[in-house]
Amino acid sequence: MHAIVDSNLVSLRAHERTRGANMTLGGYHMSEVIPTEEFVIRRGLLDQADGDHLYLISQFLPFTLGRTGLARDVLRDPAPGGIDLAKAAGITVAGIDLRTSPGYEPVIVTASVARGPLLVIDGHHRLTAHILAGRPLDGVVVYVCEHHRLMDWQRYGYVPPTMRLT
Repeated sequence: MHAIVDSNLVSLRAHERTRGANMTLGGYHMSEVIPTEEFVIRRGLLDQADGDHLYLISQFLPFTLGRTGLARDVLRDPAPGGIDLAKAAGITVAGIDLRTSPGYEPVIVTASVARGPLLVIDGHHRLTAHILAGRPLDGVVVYVCEHHRLMDWQRYGYVPPTMRLT
């Protein structure tokens, strides 16, 4: 990840509201483990190499090749109940490119921006559409929220078991 700049919770919350985020920073028991105000919130650009440790939440595990949970391994034709390909297709048809379309930034949480791993908590369909359209991760604009105790959230089942600190 590069071109990292500081952001804040007010900006992130406005983004979550605009996008109608289902999973928000602190939601799904996250704030029971890590107080939301303790996260360091930034914006940055993904590098292509980030694909090696960019995960979807565990509910998407069955819809990735080999159940890796990696965003780059999302299946083009997953089983029912997985990635909503119609929703992803709508994003692709609209010509939304996450590198150049402001307001569509996925939200990522991590224990370390420098080392990863990275976990998408909002923007799964946007990111999936981007990947399935054959677009590179390099230059995708994201919100990244960092806290060294992120892996403590794993006990609630949202962190895929394949995701490990690097």
